[in-house]
Amino acid sequence: MSPNSSEWYPREMYRSGDKRGVFQHHVAKYGPQSKFGYKDFIPMFRAEKYSPQDWAQLFKNSGAKFVMPVAEHHDGFQMYASDLSNWNAAKMGPKRDLVGDLAKEVRKQGLHFAASSHRAEHWFFILNPAVATVRIRHLRVAATGCSKNGCHPEDDLRSSWNLVAANAELGAAGAELPFLGSWRAA
Repeated sequence: MSPNSSEWYPREMYRSGDKRGVFQHHVAKYGPQSKFGYKDFIPMFRAEKYSPQDWAQLFKNSGAKFVMPVAEHHDGFQMYASDLSNWNAAKMGPKRDLVGDLAKEVRKQGLHFAASSHRAEHWFFILNPAVATVRIRHLRVAATGCSKNGCHPEDDLRSSWNLVAANAELGAAGAELPFLGSWRAA
């Protein structure tokens, strides 16, 4: 990973004008994104040293009363088992339900467990913000069958949550993103 990157690496690696130099770092270290895309990191993610028991004990010892990890960040890779997408840690990479395992151990310690999901922001993370509004409008119409003038707020919420969130739906809705083919899992 680029020393200037963060959890936003998957987005910045596809933006040639990013301010942190992530795009250039990626090309220099891994080659062009068309040959080594974000999905190609997944086999490298094995979590072989991940110990939910140790984490739960650490939280308990720190005096925490609840634990709330990010179960799915803006990249759409779920850290839990899911039928929504194959893009998850239980089916790829570590092939383990990382969040589920942690939840069991945290509860054994008598702590409360919750999971944070950043799915509502997938559209921004994946799409170019300058064209995101137009693409989201098209996805909303496809999801609800309503015209852009006839949608109700609950339709917008439902389509944003259900359709925009998943990479498969972005492709099915005709997202014309040059990197989407290398972004999505096979």
